[in-house]
Amino acid sequence: CCAVCSLRVNILIVGLGQVGSHLAKVLSADHSVTVVDQDGHRLRRVVETLDVQSVQGDGAHPDVLDRADAGS
Repeated sequence: CCAVCSLRVNILIVGLGQVGSHLAKVLSADHSVTVVDQDGHRLRRVVETLDVQSVQGDGAHPDVLDRADAGS
């Protein structure tokens, strides 16, 4: 495609509902993805099936975002 398409970027997805889960699936194939959700069951399901990092907690709280390394 192009040089931009070949870049590997760090992506943070907050919330693993239908949209967040789909984004994690699509984006984790080519990028480094970290997912944040309060529901441990959702996190386990995604981590077991995709190559992603996970953080359990409320993605609206700064300490959770710090644990997800959102500043980098």
